[in-house]
Amino acid sequence: MEPADWANLDALALSLILDNLEERIDHIWFGAVCKSWRSTAKIHHQNHQFKSNVLPMLMFHAEGETRLYSIPGERMYSFPYFEIPMRECMSLYGFHHGWFATQNTESRGITLRNPFKNVAPIHLPPPTPRSYKYCTVYKVTLSADLITSGNDYVVAAVYNGLIYFKRESQKCWTIVNIHLQASDIPSECFFTAILFHKGLIYAVNEMNNIMSFDPFSNEKTTPNMVLQGSYDKDNDIGNVIHDAFSYNYLVESLEGDLWLVRRLSDREGLGARYKFQVYKLEEQNGKLVRLKSLGDNVLFVDKFASFSVSASYFSNCLQKDSIYYHPHIQSSMEIYFSIYNVKDGSCFHHYADFRERPAPFTFWIQASFQWD
Repeated sequence: MEPADWANLDALALSLILDNLEERIDHIWFGAVCKSWRSTAKIHHQNHQFKSNVLPMLMFHAEGETRLYSIPGERMYSFPYFEIPMRECMSLYGFHHGWFATQNTESRGITLRNPFKNVAPIHLPPPTPRSYKYCTVYKVTLSADLITSGNDYVVAAVYNGLIYFKRESQKCWTIVNIHLQASDIPSECFFTAILFHKGLIYAVNEMNNIMSFDPFSNEKTTPNMVLQGSYDKDNDIGNVIHDAFSYNYLVESLEGDLWLVRRLSDREGLGARYKFQVYKLEEQNGKLVRLKSLGDNVLFVDKFASFSVSASYFSNCLQKDSIYYHPHIQSSMEIYFSIYNVKDGSCFHHYADFRERPAPFTFWIQASFQWD
């Protein structure tokens, strides 16, 4: 019996193999076998279904080493291409469209890096020219991939609780003036979550007010009050709406709706017991509607970025109606994430790695590796 000629397998057979590889990094290994397999994988990669269904991986960085954790195979991959300078190593503030945002502890400027593509980092000036030693960026988000969008993109940041944004063509940042149209909101109600959604920036502050504004408009920037800190009647979080240990996430659903994910806990840090509630924004009515089921959505949330992926597409490895999250504070001896079911309130902890050194960064990413 002659040995199989793996390098010259029929394209249909190779496509069937690729269809059963759920992890993006497995496609990279597939393409590394030989030139013909790489060519097939590159063509397959253009498929819209695969491009729009990227399974998040858990990334953590400690002591100069970066690793990626794969959920389906429960495997750890070394990732030597992501290095953060020491002056920025404790200041990761966002991950969007493959780009990481860090802040220089000396200049206070923001740097955008894409370790998955062969591109130079983008250095941005500080959001404000005034230098505050202890004032830092809280969160950064992008309107689009900086590579494919050309010069038509916007970077938005929460800096000292206020929102700043910068178009690519602008030299300086623009601050959003919330007091012109929302003068009843006290200045101490800082913003905690921002997200680009349908061309607008949506933001949530500590009083659970949701606002939106158009960063592409040339008119004076004032926000639109989308929701005045209220929830639907049957919610059960009224007594803890200002809980110091609560946290808000904004995520776009697969259907294109804006969802507010509310994380509640009895205390912060190790051993905290979390529960989640998910609300759909009905902007026409100015209401948040509590969701009892996530439909085909599976959510991955953390303070850097949040994603929604298809439960049916990844049915072999993801749990339906679930939220995958990890604590903002990790133990120095272990890396783990948790799976919370929004239907029955159950929670399962999955331990990914045990190590003897702390991991200051642990977060979800949707890797977009470069083929060319």
